[in-house]
Amino acid sequence: SLQLSILYGALSTMLKGGLEIDKALRQFQRIKLLPELQDLLKNALSEIKKGEKLSSVFAISKIIPSTDIALLYVGENSANLPTIFNSLSTRHSEAFQADVKRFLSILEPAVIVLLGIFIAVIVVAIMMAVMSMTDITG
Repeated sequence: SLQLSILYGALSTMLKGGLEIDKALRQFQRIKLLPELQDLLKNALSEIKKGEKLSSVFAISKIIPSTDIALLYVGENSANLPTIFNSLSTRHSEAFQADVKRFLSILEPAVIVLLGIFIAVIVVAIMMAVMSMTDITG
């Protein structure tokens, strides 16, 4: 989701800047991505040179969600791809942030419990040391 957000955001910016889609894809290929996404971009670049639409190339992929493909199709037909890419980037970025927030909401209580257990072990160890000292002295 994060890498799709980065991809869509970069493509939106490059297309708004006047780059053609094939040149934008070629520029973005230099960035280290998941291997599946790299392969998809390489395939998309060769298929676009043959005259295929980006949405039809992405439709073959299992990485790109079907809602994204539908929006890309609309963007291609309305000549509004930069706006669509920007919208998709925002949506995937928000989804990633929600995932991180959900993960942290689970992680925080677990860390608190673990710290509590750790502190309890230390307190018990200190108490046992004090008790053994009192047994020795008397």
